[in-house]
Amino acid sequence: MSDGGIMKRRFIGLTVGRLLFALVAIVIITACGFIVGQAYLEIAVSALSIIVLMYLIEGKWAGCVCGIVFCVLYSIVCYSKGFYGLTVFHVFVALPMYVVSLYTWIKNRHGDTVAVRRLSLKKLALVVAAAAAGFGCAYLILSAAGSSNAIFDALTLSLATFGTLLLSLRYVEQWYFNLASNTTVLILWAVAAAADVSNLGFVIATAIFVASNVMALVEWIRMERAQRNG
Repeated sequence: MSDGGIMKRRFIGLTVGRLLFALVAIVIITACGFIVGQAYLEIAVSALSIIVLMYLIEGKWAGCVCGIVFCVLYSIVCYSKGFYGLTVFHVFVALPMYVVSLYTWIKNRHGDTVAVRRLSLKKLALVVAAAAAGFGCAYLILSAAGSSNAIFDALTLSLATFGTLLLSLRYVEQWYFNLASNTTVLILWAVAAAADVSNLGFVIATAIFVASNVMALVEWIRMERAQRNG
């Protein structure tokens, strides 16, 4: 069997290639966390985020299950850091949306993966407009609530909300929103790391997440084309 064939073999629902990517990423995140004195919970949450994303990339509903656990733990971390927008998002948006996604993904399957679809340009334009309006509302609310990073917090909240909504509806375009959202989160954690080096682990984890979002976008476009032509 060729090396390419070996890398595409599956173990615990993931291709060997993505499983190796996840293991390397987790080792890097864990090592960095210990070096900078990051709390054990924060290291565990960062590692779990990689696992969640790998299953979502593969279109497996196990990613939704792991996502539910991740939302609970990450919201605790974000609240302790004063990132109220992220806290609100993970408790009141991401958590219930992952529960909904678990149902919709199991119900709408294509073989052993989720049935993927695309937004029309008209619908995509409406979603972008709604996300912009959501940003404005979130900024006003978070500013009044005393968020430490109201602009980035509101932007992240809006992008992540619509990304998670599209996730539950199985749209490829979720990855554009999630990529933009995680890029914003990366800036948030970079600012936090500049003030407290123990946050460096989240910077590295989010950077890996951004790179993985690109991988996910490419894979879901491929999946959608293959399912449509299959």
